[in-house]
Order: sequence, then C-alpha cells, then structure tokens
Amino acid sequence: MVSSVQKESQFNLHQVLDSALKNGVLARRDHLALTTAMFCDTSLSAAERNQINQVFDSIRMGRVQLED
Repeated sequence: MVSSVQKESQFNLHQVLDSALKNGVLARRDHLALTTAMFCDTSLSAAERNQINQVFDSIRMGRVQLED
C-alpha cells in the first residue's frame, strides 16, 4: 500500500512541476507539497530534486507566480 501511494505522489509531482513551468502559476498548496517533498521524501532522485529547484528558482525570478 505504501508503494502505491509513493507512485501516485510521484506522478502528481511531475504534473505539478510541468504545469508550473508551462503555465507560470503554482498554487500555494502545491508549493508546500514541493517543499515537503524536498525535505522529507528520501526516494526523490537527483533529477527530480533539480526540477523542484528549477521551479523554486523560477518563483524567485518572477517567472512562476504563487496563487492562493
């Protein structure tokens, strides 16, 4: 059961990352989920961590806006 939850969260992770970079908008709850994944999910690959960092960098540069 745990592995199926992890696979589902990985799929959602990629959707959130792709959507944020494509649309330039990230919901605050998704930002929280990305932050939590960075600190808590030990199964993230280096590539996934880099993608999350790319979104965080885009937020800092103003390319991605946070929405409520």
